[in-house]
Amino acid sequence: MDNLMNQVLNNIPEILKRADEPSTTIADKDYSFEKWQPLMATMKPFLNEEVTRLGISTEGKSEMDLVKEVFTTQEKLSM
Repeated sequence: MDNLMNQVLNNIPEILKRADEPSTTIADKDYSFEKWQPLMATMKPFLNEEVTRLGISTEGKSEMDLVKEVFTTQEKLSM
């Protein structure tokens, strides 16, 4: 426990600096088709399985929308 406390105390300046920085959101990231097409092609066989597993509705959504939603949902679940 003392080691953890020392690490936290030693990193307080860095923690405070990062707290002042604007956080990136999913809207700030580059989701252009050209950039993500290779990833989408690779994961396409697994996309339907993940959408079903995560209980994501597909109604009116493009593949890109589904990819974003899968990654966002997975990120939320891992927190």
